[in-house]
Amino acid sequence: MVNLNDLHAAVNRLCEIVDQLGSSFSPPTIVRRGDGFVNRHGGAERTNELFCYLKAVKVCSTLNGILTLLDKAYVQEAYALARVAQDQVEDIHFLSIPRGESGGLSPRQITAINEFFQEEFEPADPVGTSRERDRVGRPKIQAAITNDMDDPSTGNAISRMIYRIFSGYVHGAYVHIMELHSDSDGHYQMHGAPAHLADAIDYAPNFLYQAILAVEFLIDRSSRDDLLPSIKSLRIDVASTCDVLPKKT
Repeated sequence: MVNLNDLHAAVNRLCEIVDQLGSSFSPPTIVRRGDGFVNRHGGAERTNELFCYLKAVKVCSTLNGILTLLDKAYVQEAYALARVAQDQVEDIHFLSIPRGESGGLSPRQITAINEFFQEEFEPADPVGTSRERDRVGRPKIQAAITNDMDDPSTGNAISRMIYRIFSGYVHGAYVHIMELHSDSDGHYQMHGAPAHLADAIDYAPNFLYQAILAVEFLIDRSSRDDLLPSIKSLRIDVASTCDVLPKKT
């Protein structure tokens, strides 16, 4: 069985690597928005590289959330966050490589970047001013990623399967809620699901492994050779505990 303390240590190592990668990007500046002040990057700084770095920050935070929930046996809630982590990983793979003509960004990549940096509300009157978002659909992102594989059809099918499985924990699908049924008298577990905890802990390294691969890919694309030994060492250590997803050699 995988040890949760070991997973916490591995995620901390990933967080340290991502934090070091942050020196490649200008920090946000404090700007006025409405009646307050917020941290924002300038227009010229809003690149696909910054997009990917911020997604790496998000996935690290999400992984810490997953492990914190597993510490308390909240398996279903941890799986819901695993879907969030998967989205960040896919976004990194999608935006790390320019996919347009002549080595530039594709129209879908430009749309994804613009939507990512878009503000949600008008600061003067946030009620009822939520802006329309031109979002690139998840299936299109998955298709773009799997087209890079030797077998795009199989890769796309696997991505959709994983997406749908964990989406059920996000949306509260019936078959997933039934996992909380605890006995023949109709009682349900509402303070964690210890009966499923061991399986969740054993599967957790796979979420972490996917994140490590994405960050390693980003580091390689960012020409941060100084961070490659650390991320490769972490990837090898975590790969030895994964038993579901393919391991990178």
